[in-house]
Amino acid sequence: MKTLKVSEKAALFLSRFHASSILSLLALIAVLVGVSVVGVAEAHADRSGGDSRVWVDRVRSAQRALALDYELVDLATNQLDTHTRAELEAIALDQAQIWGDTILEGDFAADEVVTLDLVQRVMQGGEFLGYRITYSSKAWDTSGCRAEHAGYDPDCIEGRIVESTFVAPGLNYWFRDHTALAEFFPGIRR
Repeated sequence: MKTLKVSEKAALFLSRFHASSILSLLALIAVLVGVSVVGVAEAHADRSGGDSRVWVDRVRSAQRALALDYELVDLATNQLDTHTRAELEAIALDQAQIWGDTILEGDFAADEVVTLDLVQRVMQGGEFLGYRITYSSKAWDTSGCRAEHAGYDPDCIEGRIVESTFVAPGLNYWFRDHTALAEFFPGIRR
């Protein structure tokens, strides 16, 4: 039987430790990659897929061809039933969650309150295709101030972040209007 010297025992221990550490590190990387992929999927606020593809493609194609007509829904006179309005407000809030991974990654800070500003019926050739909602949140351009002072520092420019989304007639699918993605407008106050 061979006896190992102390240095050989240490080298053997370190090689086993090193191998298990590498395996642990690889397992950790695999978990983190899985979490980041899920995180990206969760950050994508649009809700479409499967059978909604036909509707999404139709609305996008008609929009590119300038073949959509928009009819204003007067929110002040409650032209929408309470269920539809509540659902559209919930969709607006859901869509605004993507701002944390988009516009708010830059020099902007926003209030958590999201307001449903505008609802339009989307029509094509007299056929109702769904709604286009526009929503916003009080926000500040923090490029000239410290973000944690937004709302207090006069160097933080107040305005609103505004975005629009198309919503299917059944309120079960939606996607952001790529011609009206989240944008900061200085000076707008509500």
